[in-house]
Amino acid sequence: MVPAGYEVSYERQGGKIIQDREVYVNYLLLQPRQFGSWNAVVSKLGNAYRKMLIIKKKKVWLNFRQSIRTSC
Repeated sequence: MVPAGYEVSYERQGGKIIQDREVYVNYLLLQPRQFGSWNAVVSKLGNAYRKMLIIKKKKVWLNFRQSIRTSC
């Protein structure tokens, strides 16, 4: 789960997958009473950073007759 104020997106650029991360906050100064909630968000961000992206190669099956027709 990605916490509020944070976005993760992926984009394919050539042979690479690029991860784009954006963090936004709506305050200028963090008060000491907010440290606990901030640390919880940072912990969730750490988990989001460590998530794996699994890429599988798509298999394309051709009928043997179709492959002969297209290759001749």
